[in-house]
Amino acid sequence: MSNKLSDPVMEVFELSATLADGGAPESVISETVTTLSAVFDRPAAVWRRTDERTAELIDYATPTENEEVPWDGSRPLKRPQSETAAENPDRIVADNHPETLNAETLVAASDRHVLGVGAIETDTLRSSETTAVTALATALGAALDRTAGRKGTDTVQAEAGRSQLDRTDGERGAAGAGPHKANADAAAFRRLHELTVETDGFETTVERLLSLGCDHFGLETGMLARIEDSEYAVEGVVDTTGTYEAGTVVDIGETMCAVTVARETTAPLAAADVATTKHAAHPVADGVGAYIGVPVVVDGETYGTVNFSSPAARAEPFRPGEEEFIKHVAQWVGATIERRRRQTTLERDETLLQAIGDPVYALDPAGRFTFLNKAGRAAFGDATVVGNHVSTVIDEEALAEGQRALDRLAETDSQSETVTLELETADGERRIFENQIGLIGGDRSAGTIGVLRDITDRETQRRQLASFQAAIENAADGVAVLEDGEYVYIDQTHVEMYGFEKKTQLLGNNWRRLYDKDEVSRLEREAFPALAADGVWRGTVTGTRPDGTSFPAELSLTQLEDDRVICTVRDIIDRRERERELELKEQAMDEAAVGIEISDVTGSESEVVYVNRGFEALTGYDRTEMLGDPPRKLEGERTDTESITSLRAAIASETAETVELEYHQKDGTPYWARVSVTPIHDESGTLTNIIQVQQDVTELKERQTELRENKNRYQTLLQAAP
Repeated sequence: MSNKLSDPVMEVFELSATLADGGAPESVISETVTTLSAVFDRPAAVWRRTDERTAELIDYATPTENEEVPWDGSRPLKRPQSETAAENPDRIVADNHPETLNAETLVAASDRHVLGVGAIETDTLRSSETTAVTALATALGAALDRTAGRKGTDTVQAEAGRSQLDRTDGERGAAGAGPHKANADAAAFRRLHELTVETDGFETTVERLLSLGCDHFGLETGMLARIEDSEYAVEGVVDTTGTYEAGTVVDIGETMCAVTVARETTAPLAAADVATTKHAAHPVADGVGAYIGVPVVVDGETYGTVNFSSPAARAEPFRPGEEEFIKHVAQWVGATIERRRRQTTLERDETLLQAIGDPVYALDPAGRFTFLNKAGRAAFGDATVVGNHVSTVIDEEALAEGQRALDRLAETDSQSETVTLELETADGERRIFENQIGLIGGDRSAGTIGVLRDITDRETQRRQLASFQAAIENAADGVAVLEDGEYVYIDQTHVEMYGFEKKTQLLGNNWRRLYDKDEVSRLEREAFPALAADGVWRGTVTGTRPDGTSFPAELSLTQLEDDRVICTVRDIIDRRERERELELKEQAMDEAAVGIEISDVTGSESEVVYVNRGFEALTGYDRTEMLGDPPRKLEGERTDTESITSLRAAIASETAETVELEYHQKDGTPYWARVSVTPIHDESGTLTNIIQVQQDVTELKERQTELRENKNRYQTLLQAAP
């Protein structure tokens, strides 16, 4: 609905006010509806009446030419089943409407007739425009009443579902009233509209409306009163008698408004002469000659009343147009108070949401940001600007998970769903968030609201703990926790090491069950006193299995601050077997007649880590003199460089090689050795050690030299013989 509520609307007011002089009701309605459509920028204006038999709204008149407005089908629409003048809705957003509109304002008038004005978008139905439509409906209803008086009142009233006999004296008087009365009503509505679209503040506007009402009704006092229990508090007043002022509080039982709100209807209570009504003898009528009042409804509850009165009776009955006027004043007051309350609530809620340290957001049904608090903007930056789609922040997988959460909410009575997702923050860091999401008002079509809680640290700890627990379960060492001597935690390795199958067989049992009496006594004598004194103890134990077999183990005990004890146990049978095997191998190498040298090549430079007794005898070096030194210690000036190069190339290529080298003993004595090198790799295939075996071949080299010399000498003698 466009904002074209100036001169065109005034023209509609004047049109409806001057229709008394001609035309049938049908032409009055049609002409007014057509004018209304032109004013509000292509809505579908329609005048409807309520079918008395089916209680359904049926079209009564529509513009002869009205361009259809395409509807994108973004929300289902449904038309209300029944609206009457008694209910007097000031605004209803309808559903299930023909697919040319997104929303519709329906205003009841003339008892069983409704004026409807469609809108292109629901959020374009502003309160000022709704007020104008309400005033138009009232003015048009008054015009119908006037034309009905000329045409034959019963005919039009029968069409509206109400007989002439049902009408009040005031209505019958208004039906025959002259154009000047209608013009006065139209002028009052025109001024009402002008006041309500101005922005002078609620209190100022209320005062001006009360003054307008006093002038229009010809009464001396106009009030807006708040009613709470039995208290009647004056919030706004125009009073020429000086009886009331703002802030006055009296018992409601002393006012005519007690009768107004006791009727439990939103229709006005109007009495031009209170003395002629059934309330004349009631205490509330004391000092009141004329009275017209109507309840003010806020959020479905009676807030108070708008009322006008005078000590003297009024000469003329209140006209329907006047009753409509006070109803619209009350409707505007109620709607404005509702809006102010909502605004206050929104501002308070927004203040609270802004103060929350976690990101809080709201999305419309299409997934666009409509709100984000300071924490959210700080966390995600420009990506979360209001109007941006949520996909600027989360990936497709997280978006799909969020949609599934919304589906679950729509299918159940749950208030919220929680999903975990990983998001990239404004600084480019990937963080883990817990997203608690809910539907606004419980309706998916209204959008969603959510709170993001950064759980990165907690989730990291959880994952580390899970990884740690998995590592413990798969480790070669058994781990258990004792509390008051009983197992409160134990891993599967510990269970199986002591010959059991399930953790439940040991949980809750005392540690003494795993050792024989002698071992229990020893541990109580040696281990636990040391644990109490130092907080730790480590030593070897002999565990006993249910089948009676025993095994050696290395046990480590650590005291925690809460007096619990962590037990780590390692079966050392395999280690002892490996140690025995190594001892045998080392003994064999030590007793070997050849020299054996083992070097560690994992560091930046090779160093000797082992030599046997044969090496000591061959080289003259003591073991302690070799350990930690590079294996080049035996090389000298007479060592063949080509053979050394060949040997080092084999080591670099991690292959075996055998060469003959002339080395030097500790005292400098040269000797010949046949040197074989063999690379050693660990389980991963990495070169870790080089084993060098030396066999003394000095005597062999000397014989070879002697043989060469003898051969050469014999050849020389033979060549010299005649």
